[in-house]
Parts: sequence; C-alpha cells; structure tokens
Amino acid sequence: MSFCRVYPIFIILCVPSGGAIARFIGAPVLKGMLIGLAVGFVPLVLLGIIVGLSSMWTPDRPICRCGKCKSADYEYVGPEELTLTEETFFEYRCPSCSREYREKDKRFWEVTSDGTEIPYMVISKWGRWQIESTEAQLAADSDNPSC
Repeated sequence: MSFCRVYPIFIILCVPSGGAIARFIGAPVLKGMLIGLAVGFVPLVLLGIIVGLSSMWTPDRPICRCGKCKSADYEYVGPEELTLTEETFFEYRCPSCSREYREKDKRFWEVTSDGTEIPYMVISKWGRWQIESTEAQLAADSDNPSC
C-alpha cells in the first residue's frame, strides 16, 4: 500500500479514536475528536517541513565547470516537448562559457559539440552534487584547462 492511500485512513481513524479516548477519560467528545484530528495532521505537517528542508539542501543543478554559472543561471535548451519515459533528460547551457549539459536521473553530463556525453557530477547518497571521477572527465579537464 502506498503512503497516499494509507494516510487518509490514518486521519479517519484518528478522529474517532480521539473521541473514544475523550469519552473514556470523561472529557467532551468533540474536544477529543479535534485532538484526534490534530494528531492525524501533525505527521503531515512534519513531513512537509522535512521535504521542504531537503529540497533546500539539494541544489537543482551543480555549478558549471567554469565556476561562473550557478544552479539558477543555466539556460534551458531542451527538449521542446517533455515525454516522461525511462530516458527523460533535460539540457542546459551555461551563459558564461556556452558549455552544454544534460541532466538524467541523478547525473549531470557535459555534452561535447559532437554529442558525446562526458560524466560531470552525480548526486551523492547525502543528496549533494559531487564530481564523478572517471578517465573521460580527466581527459576533458586536460583539454580545457581554463574557461
């Protein structure tokens, strides 16, 4: 069962449970139902806060190789129409150095003029961008020592 199906059931069960507990301890049932409703929504609010903080922790895109283009500075290149398939990707261009990048899954690739993809960065297990060290990247760095 998915979270989206279980959570409404959880909230629905919290309301009568709060009413039953209130009746058992001699408190007004309506007050108990409101407390049960609040108990049902607290995890939802906490989950929203956690998701919001985690999205602030992970930048959308890494800094360009030249170091001048930050996550929000990239120009969107394509694709024109989005089709959500297994090979969904997004292409960006750095306005400072005109390098093109392709984002697929949790990887960011540099795209050369002939269309070859060179691994650039990958999202680590901690949710931050880190350099993906391969021989192809070392070769690309030696070809373009300065931006």
